[in-house]
Amino acid sequence: YVDEEDLFEVSDVELKKAAPENLYTPDVEKILAALEEDLQVVYTVDPKEVAPVIEKWAEAMKAEVESLSSFGAIVRHRGQAAKDFVNDSRTTVVPAKAVWTVKPPSKKGDGFKRKCRVVACGNFAQKDGSVDLYSSGAAAEVVRMVVAMAAHHKWDLATIDVKNAFLRAPIPDGPQRFGMRPPKALVAAGLVEPDELWECFHAVYGWRQSPKWWGNHRDKIMKRATWSTRGKQYNLKSCGENLWAVVEGNEVRGYVVVYVDDLLLAMDAEIAHPLLAWINEQWECSPPQRDDIRFLGMEIKKLPSGGYTLSQEGYIAEVLRAHDVTEKAILPAPKELLSLDEKT
Repeated sequence: YVDEEDLFEVSDVELKKAAPENLYTPDVEKILAALEEDLQVVYTVDPKEVAPVIEKWAEAMKAEVESLSSFGAIVRHRGQAAKDFVNDSRTTVVPAKAVWTVKPPSKKGDGFKRKCRVVACGNFAQKDGSVDLYSSGAAAEVVRMVVAMAAHHKWDLATIDVKNAFLRAPIPDGPQRFGMRPPKALVAAGLVEPDELWECFHAVYGWRQSPKWWGNHRDKIMKRATWSTRGKQYNLKSCGENLWAVVEGNEVRGYVVVYVDDLLLAMDAEIAHPLLAWINEQWECSPPQRDDIRFLGMEIKKLPSGGYTLSQEGYIAEVLRAHDVTEKAILPAPKELLSLDEKT
C-alpha cells in the first residue's frame, strides 16, 4: 500500500487547466471488474483511486522506468552527479508526474491493459517564444475521405501504432540540457532513489517540444520509405501534414494517414504487407489490426461487400454509462433534428 500523498506532485496544482477534474473516470476498478468484453475506450485514473490498489500497478510502473532507460531516453543521476547536473547553468529541471490509464488490450480477449506514463511537467519550464512547437494531427475529414476511397477501390485497411513513439525521437543537438525529478510514486515503490534526477535525451512526454521532436523524426524516416512487391517499386509521397500517398511511379496506389504515433494504411494487401514490414524495421510497433479497427476515436468495420462503416459506438456507450443511461430505444434521427444550427 502507498499513501495517496505519495502519488501527488506539486505539479497537480499547476496542471489543473490541462487536466481538469472530469478528466478522471470514477470507480475504474469497479468498471474493470464488471467487464464482459474487451475495454473499448481509454480511462484516465485518479491517483486517489490508484493508491489503495498500487500493487496492481507495480508491473506498469516498473515497465515505464525500464522503457525510459532502455530507449536511452533518460540517464539517471544520483548523489554528486545529480548535484552537478542541476547546478549546470544550461540545465532546466522540472517535476515529473505519473499519469495512470487503462486502455483497450493490444491483443483481443485480454480485457484491458494498465499503463503508467511518466510525464514531464513542461509548463514549469520557462517559455521561449522563438521555439516552434506546432505539431498537427490528422483531421477526421481526412480519415473519412481515405476510408471512402478504400471502399471505392476495394482496398484493405489496417492500423498500426508505434510503441513508445516519443521516446524514439532524439532531442536535437543544442546547448540546453533537459531534466526532471521522478514522480514520488516511483520513489515510494522503491524503483527510484529519493535524490535521483533524470536527464532527458529523447522526447519524453510532457515537454512542450516533444510532439514537434517526434513529428520531425517520424516524417524524416517516412520520407525514406521504399519497398517493392511483384517487381514493382513503391514509395511514400507527402500530401501535406499527416497524409502520405503510396505511389508507383506517377500512380497513387494507396494512402497512409498519420495521427501522432498511429498509422492508418489504405491499399491492396500485397502492397501493405511489405510496407508494414518496413515500418516495423524502423520502430517497434503493435501487431497490425485489420477489418474491425479503431483509429482517431472511430471504429471502422469492413462489410462483406468490401465497403466500410464508421461509428463511435464505444464512445457513445461510455457517454451513456457516465450519465447512468441504461434504457435504450431505436428512434429515427434525421439530420435536420441533429443539427446544432438554431435556424434548422
